[in-house]
Amino acid sequence: MYEYKFENNLQNFSKNTILKISEDKKNKKIIKGYDCYKVIYEYKENNENADDDYSKYAENTIYQQEMWVTDKIKSLYHPIVFDKAILEKYYPLEILETQNDIRGFERRFRLEKIELK
Repeated sequence: MYEYKFENNLQNFSKNTILKISEDKKNKKIIKGYDCYKVIYEYKENNENADDDYSKYAENTIYQQEMWVTDKIKSLYHPIVFDKAILEKYYPLEILETQNDIRGFERRFRLEKIELK
C-alpha cells in the first residue's frame, strides 16, 4: 500500500451535501498499474456564500461523479475531488462528472501520470 502525505496545508474541503455513494467492486479495471473499481457519488453543492441568483439556480442541481478509484493510495489531497468523506476512503484516478440540469454536458478527468515519493 502506498501512502502520500501532502507536505503543505491540506486543501479546503467542501461542505457539499452528499446524496449517495455507491460502490461496485465487481466492476474493475487497471489504471496506471492500480487495481480500481467503480464508485458513483452524487451531491449538491454548498452555496452558502453564493449570491441569490446562483443559489436559486443551484438549489436543484445534482452532480454525479462516476469514479474509478483505488484504495492503495491514501491522501487527503486531490486536484478535482474536495470531499473528505471520499478521500478518506478512496483515491479517484478517473472521473466522469455530469449534472442533472444540463443534458449532454460532461467533464472527464483522467490520470496521466503519478509520482509517489
